[in-house]
Amino acid sequence: MIALTSFTAACAATPSTIDLSFSETFEASCLNEHRLDHDLLKEEAVRQSWQPVSDDVHPELDALTTIAREEFEDPDFPDMTMELATYQKQFGDQTLYLVLDRVSEPGLVTLGGCYLYDFDATNLPDPAAITSLLDHPFAYDTRVTGSDYYVDPSEMISVVWGPPKKYPRQFDTYLTLLPEGSPHTRKTGFSGVVLKTSQSERRDE
Repeated sequence: MIALTSFTAACAATPSTIDLSFSETFEASCLNEHRLDHDLLKEEAVRQSWQPVSDDVHPELDALTTIAREEFEDPDFPDMTMELATYQKQFGDQTLYLVLDRVSEPGLVTLGGCYLYDFDATNLPDPAAITSLLDHPFAYDTRVTGSDYYVDPSEMISVVWGPPKKYPRQFDTYLTLLPEGSPHTRKTGFSGVVLKTSQSERRDE
């Protein structure tokens, strides 16, 4: 309980300018008025000066999208489709990458995902900025010792928020740091930081 309280207090602290910048970029790119429409979200990304790029513009972007496509293949769902769009944007000396995806099973479900990556990051942005953005407390932090979600911080740190009332149709939001050399990078294809969420896309039938 003490450990959990200390982490809750830390996540309620005032985030730094860098942390706010990352969360504000996520808000502008992933949580704007077009978040429930993949095509409009892509158009908005370009309006925000995100540059469409091929997956191989960065080896880690290439690796993670390759893994995503390979894992998507499922003979039990032959009609399911996936679209991926990848972007790059410079913020001073920081290069961020944006991935937008749409997974659809005709007549069943259409899900949209938005992922913001910083492959050079070595520290986790302050979760307080995301808590403030979502107006929703985090569900768990993998650094909390003794919890069911604990993971060795030298391998991975992840903070997760459940579906926020502020953004209807949105699912969980994940802020994750994978340090260089983490064994998890073999499964993900990248190290660094990712802030991601997904939502049930609103489609006009």
